[in-house]
Amino acid sequence: MVYIDSWDDFFARAQKLQAASPLRTRLWHKYRHDDGVLVIKVTDDVQCLKFRTELASDLKNLEIITTWFLSAATGLDDAGAGGGAAAGARKHGHSHKHGHGHGKAGGAGAGTHGSRARAAKRRTGAARRRMRRDNALAKASGT
Repeated sequence: MVYIDSWDDFFARAQKLQAASPLRTRLWHKYRHDDGVLVIKVTDDVQCLKFRTELASDLKNLEIITTWFLSAATGLDDAGAGGGAAAGARKHGHSHKHGHGHGKAGGAGAGTHGSRARAAKRRTGAARRRMRRDNALAKASGT
């Protein structure tokens, strides 16, 4: 297996490989701490593409290809057209958008259930233990 030197060439060939056999293509990566080497591999068991780097700045490329690969595999994004999520990641400097404020009418916290859920998250561990103890005592006393 030969390593591809250029990131752009590797990414373009990985996209073509995934488009040719989407059900068999998979992404693999490994970081060797001793050497400080990141290896990214895309294969469909017939053809294998590998990219190796020692630059910390190339970690962003790992995020780009992982995001693109997940989008292509799940069909959530038109990954074949112009790089899909990878193009958006490069353009905006991040790979995903947070879903705050979306969902059912009234937001995630609408109604009593959302309020209770938020209150439960705010409780500390000690407060949760006290609440469980008090509930157990009340249940045991029959109240």
